[in-house]
Amino acid sequence: MKPDLGRPYPIDWNGYPPHMAPLDLPIWRRYLTQPHPTWIRAYFDAALGQGADVPVGGDAAAETMWTRITRKRTDVIIETVTGWIIIEIRHNAGLSAIGTILGYQALWNQDPVDQRPLEILVVTNLADRDTLAAAAAAAVPFAVV
Repeated sequence: MKPDLGRPYPIDWNGYPPHMAPLDLPIWRRYLTQPHPTWIRAYFDAALGQGADVPVGGDAAAETMWTRITRKRTDVIIETVTGWIIIEIRHNAGLSAIGTILGYQALWNQDPVDQRPLEILVVTNLADRDTLAAAAAAAVPFAVV
């Protein structure tokens, strides 16, 4: 199932992204102070994967809602001039952030929006040496802001 990107937002939008954790918002805003000249637009709370099996007995509207709410939800997907970036924003990122972003990458690659290349990134305020070493071994880039 193709990703459901939802509503596009301009890169300079300064509102409160849908479903972003309160501790993640300041990290995201700090990261946005850096220049990102190739970014075109942002998508928050995009849905990836197929979601859980639909319970028996629901109508079509309930099935659609069930699928939407049980798909995996990203923090941010950025459309760039040449491709896509899935960003996991995580306060005090640990090993679970690595697993989360790799999971998003795998789900995207099952049925991508288009054939442009995909990058992944974890943005955090703090990550310990062990987490950064594991991320490097798994080829998961981290930005600490």
